[in-house]
Amino acid sequence: MADAGVAVPLANYRVDLGATDFTLAEATFVELPDGIVVGDGTLTASAAGIYDLIASRGVNAFSFKLFVKEPEAPAYLVFADAFDGLANGALPSGYTIQTGTASINGERLRLDGIATTPTRVLLPAYLGVFRDYVIETDFTILSVKEPTRWASVMFRYGDAGYYQMAIRQNAMAANGVEFAKWINNGWNVPMTTSHTETIASSKTYHLTIEVRGDQVKASYRNGVLPSEVCFCRAARVG
Repeated sequence: MADAGVAVPLANYRVDLGATDFTLAEATFVELPDGIVVGDGTLTASAAGIYDLIASRGVNAFSFKLFVKEPEAPAYLVFADAFDGLANGALPSGYTIQTGTASINGERLRLDGIATTPTRVLLPAYLGVFRDYVIETDFTILSVKEPTRWASVMFRYGDAGYYQMAIRQNAMAANGVEFAKWINNGWNVPMTTSHTETIASSKTYHLTIEVRGDQVKASYRNGVLPSEVCFCRAARVG
């Protein structure tokens, strides 16, 4: 990670390839992307963004992502995606359909929870190294088999279970909005609340989930779920 316009000593970055480890000062860079300059033992990025870099040391070639923010920005952007201009069909590279059916449709990511239940899609695997983050997304529910069905954002997703903020199509129900844990092959739902309206397919709704340490706080249009405890671990997001 780096700030735009600020030279960072390559010796500050350590690479662990299992059988060997070294600093980036000992590596040779290949095909530097536009905006990245390497020289005199430092690396400088000209602008904020997410850069894919390739380097090697001896017979070991490796790739990694460099996250760059403006110096005054409070946090790094580690993932952003929109689907403008994408043709209908398969998901972009990096997405994983863990179960069910999902596709790009009308320049939107569409999960089909009617034809196949459940449907879960995971974001690119590299996000699984992060423990603390803020997730923001826009969504709607187009149709449901019955109004207790939900759309959700999953986080800290792994073999041992996962967490989700879920909103039911009938979000006005007492449990229309909930923070839930899938653990030990069952649901644990420590926090529920209701929304002021049912989810309308003609509207777009904004969700924010803030995960820090062992606390998670979720907010949505006209509402906030109080902080809740979750396991502090790095795992995937979906």
